[in-house]
Amino acid sequence: MSEPETVDSTRQAPQRVQLVDRADLRFEQCLRQVFGGRTRRSVDVERSIAQLDDIAKAQHLRADLLVGAFDEDRVVSAALAVESPGATGLLYIPPATRSPHERQAFIRVLEELKRLAWQRRLRLLQALISADDKPRAKDLAAAGFRFLADLLYMDRAADLPKPRLKQRPEVSWVTYAPERRAAFIQALDATYIDSLDCPGLSDLRDTADVLAGHEATGVFNPNHWFLAMAGDVPAGVLLTAAVHNRSILEVVYMGVSAHFRGIGIGHCLLEKAVATSRREGLDGLTLAVDSINEPARGLYERWGFITTSRRAAWIAAPDE
Repeated sequence: MSEPETVDSTRQAPQRVQLVDRADLRFEQCLRQVFGGRTRRSVDVERSIAQLDDIAKAQHLRADLLVGAFDEDRVVSAALAVESPGATGLLYIPPATRSPHERQAFIRVLEELKRLAWQRRLRLLQALISADDKPRAKDLAAAGFRFLADLLYMDRAADLPKPRLKQRPEVSWVTYAPERRAAFIQALDATYIDSLDCPGLSDLRDTADVLAGHEATGVFNPNHWFLAMAGDVPAGVLLTAAVHNRSILEVVYMGVSAHFRGIGIGHCLLEKAVATSRREGLDGLTLAVDSINEPARGLYERWGFITTSRRAAWIAAPDE
């Protein structure tokens, strides 16, 4: 049996690994490293950077946790953490390289990003990589991240017909308002019980932080957040948002309370999501689901969702 691949730590490490602010002349060089400037066309890199800035401004995100590794003034590796409400940071990382020296630099960059993130009291860092990117997976593990889930990204055209349903419970709808925030948090907690969707996230953050993170996803509209009520009890939660620069509605979160599973509440939630997308004149819907969550995948496929891509989610938390 061959020995597992390891990162060569005998090569000389970069002289400096440090936070790079916008006043630093190397700021743009580091961003180009993050967005694959060595292999992608310059115009594509510029577009990626501009889109990131636009989204950060629109959603009040902090995109200033940029760490670079340097040999003299040459950028060896870099990574960016975009901080969002909900004590979360989403990592933007460069493509994998075969160079042991650059991979070691990348690991040190991630370790420094973690240190800075915990100083800011972030509770979660998340990186998304190609599902088959084994070199980057090994680098993330070496930097103290752990595998969370294989995420399937699924899309559906808004004008597809609805499936025929044998079972459709009667529910009423409550939309979000600040005075109902506590009710939405309580309803979310009820949907987390025995959930198959990314169970590795359990207890890493307060539900209030989770809700704040959902609020920062896409274009927030309180009229696109719903509780499905069975009588006066929340049976399910549906949080949707328009997507920047796309004519599509994202199902940011959908969950059924443990007590109400198996009676068709999920169909009611998806029917509401489809109706919302049509009312807003959008072309379709998109969502992400944990690949191991077979009941949810079956539900989405029955409603016409098809898998368009697959990503591996890796996370780090300060208490781990």
